[in-house]
Amino acid sequence: MQTISWQRQKWVMSGLVVAVAAACFLTMIVAINKPQAKVQKGLPVMTLAASQLFYPDIFNASRQPLHALTGQSLAGGITSHHLPVAARLINEFYAALGEQHPSTVVVLVTNHFHFDDAKVRTAAVQFVTPLGQINTTAAVIRQLAAESLVVEDGAMLTGEHGIWTQIPFIQRYLGNQTLVLPLIVGPESSEETLQQLEQTIRKLLPADTVWVLSSDLCHYLSQQACHQQDEQTIPDLASQQNNLLQPHADDAYRAGDLFFLHLQAMQAQNGIELDRGNSADFGSDPVSTTGYVSMVFPR
Repeated sequence: MQTISWQRQKWVMSGLVVAVAAACFLTMIVAINKPQAKVQKGLPVMTLAASQLFYPDIFNASRQPLHALTGQSLAGGITSHHLPVAARLINEFYAALGEQHPSTVVVLVTNHFHFDDAKVRTAAVQFVTPLGQINTTAAVIRQLAAESLVVEDGAMLTGEHGIWTQIPFIQRYLGNQTLVLPLIVGPESSEETLQQLEQTIRKLLPADTVWVLSSDLCHYLSQQACHQQDEQTIPDLASQQNNLLQPHADDAYRAGDLFFLHLQAMQAQNGIELDRGNSADFGSDPVSTTGYVSMVFPR
């Protein structure tokens, strides 16, 4: 009787081993066949919180109809990065871009925090917002870095509001499949560097790429003084002259030069003003104000 009992125990143990092995095998098969999320492996994630973006309130701003742009292909444009105050203008701008659905957007901004910087900085990251995930042009960024035309600097990108304020609007109007090339242009970048960078980017990116200059206009002046200065600045910008270097208009510097180099290379037409405004128009302090414009440049 003891022998029979021992044999039964061996049979039970053998059955358990077989069952466990079968379960492991099935688990492996399921894992192999399970759909995997399409993410760029090794790409750092930059998360933008709803509170940081003033989401979803930024999309409640009214937009004017843009019938005049229907059917026009755009080479680029200028819009604000002042949230939530200038949300109306930014909505109008990306609504215009959304009519042509570019596959790639180059976002240019001056280096707000290092005025002696002579480098163009960027980073290959995946932006994550309440609207989902959107990727940078990682392969292009790495090639530009390999050619010493840019410096990869994730920390700088994280702190640069001129870049990340554009991301939710790109997602909303162009879609999460759009690729973004963010460029933080140092105020001391050389003309030679900017020319080489523009030429190389133009060769590497698709023909439907749109360039966006993320810039505000007059800073720190009264509402009246700011209006007067912007009355001079906006026509110059429309005629592709970088008039963002004058006192109290310190938001574009060499980023504006790079932007207009590209427009000239693309033989873009003069700019079409979509809207303009001032921070005091939206309830901000009228003593120290900021000016805004949204403008597009047809090919």
